[in-house]
Amino acid sequence: MEKNGSSEDRALDFFESCPETAIVPRPGALLSLQSLATYEGASRMLVVCGARSSSRSGFRKKFDLVMDDLDCDIVFHDAIEPEFDVENLARLKDFMEEFGPDMVVAAGGGSVMDAAKAAYMWHQAGGSIDDYFGKDRFSGANPGRRLRRVVCVPTTAGTGSEVTPYSNVVDRRAGVKKLIAEREIVPSHALLDPGLCFSCGRDLTLQTALDALCHSIEGFLQPSSGKGDQKSDEWALEAIGMIVSSLPDALVKPDLEGARTLLSYAATLGGMVISTKPTGIPHLLSYPFYGKIAHGLAVAILLPSAWSYYCGDREVADKTMRLARFFGGGRSPRDVVAGYRSFITRCGAPSGMSAAGLDDSDLDRSVALASENRMKLEKLPRRIAHEDVDAVLRDIIRLSR
Repeated sequence: MEKNGSSEDRALDFFESCPETAIVPRPGALLSLQSLATYEGASRMLVVCGARSSSRSGFRKKFDLVMDDLDCDIVFHDAIEPEFDVENLARLKDFMEEFGPDMVVAAGGGSVMDAAKAAYMWHQAGGSIDDYFGKDRFSGANPGRRLRRVVCVPTTAGTGSEVTPYSNVVDRRAGVKKLIAEREIVPSHALLDPGLCFSCGRDLTLQTALDALCHSIEGFLQPSSGKGDQKSDEWALEAIGMIVSSLPDALVKPDLEGARTLLSYAATLGGMVISTKPTGIPHLLSYPFYGKIAHGLAVAILLPSAWSYYCGDREVADKTMRLARFFGGGRSPRDVVAGYRSFITRCGAPSGMSAAGLDDSDLDRSVALASENRMKLEKLPRRIAHEDVDAVLRDIIRLSR
């Protein structure tokens, strides 16, 4: 059912239904940080940032203003790499053990938030990080034990990490990103200040927005399984509409407040979507491409051929037609997928994986690793028979060339 009001108003209403994270939108997002620290009695606060992003985004200046008179020992760790790996994560965990924070704030893009979430869990839980790759490895082994959680301040609009149970960590030995999916790392609070995204250049704006768009579309296309899915579908539809309407303007005018606000809120809604419904083949195939192509571009390029495969399922085809209004008003699922492809190309996405610089060996490795991910393959909008997995994935890659 459609809700009245502006897209921003509807997003604010949806934030109220976020199951685990308290979302604080503008204008008082950062102002609430001091109140939160006071309420929780924080005495040792660790702020995790990227090497330069905290100053470039304006976060450091705003943070210093709102936290100026807080009686709290505050330390910054500003060494998170854009594609952080296990070693980078271990250094953050060691820093936490030396400092002993009772409150952790992650201010940055997806890598910063993912790193802070994983390291804070690791710091509290002990053991090896390898113990936690997979789904609910900590909570499954420690029923009833609760961990302190990170407060997130996103400075890009894409991953939705500020509300998700996910952390992607590069394992350079294996040459692939590995996923921690753990309910105990869902952030306690997400403080949304779209003004922190003004410094994002055109490329970063495009890459992150396409990631959020794919989150929303991939989650929306997943089959319905209960009443909770209706909310998730509403979040997805709102996020898709906000991105399609605002991304072209944000690419031309990076400091356009209205467009940045919609992209920021859409990214958070997209994170809420994938917290309840999984992503599919585009994300599955993209994991080995780190360092070679931006994640948002990879999933956006892979989506049309995966989506076309999904449309062989009647429910997916019907759901696809509900997206026609965003992508050219086509009269068939094929038209809608073509409309999506046209939209991302107009925004500046490469025409295919080859144009993005990936060669045959990269694509072959992607298929090989994806074929081994049985858990992910079992949760697709259209199932793939076991004996057909390799052929279907290769065809999707071929059509994405």
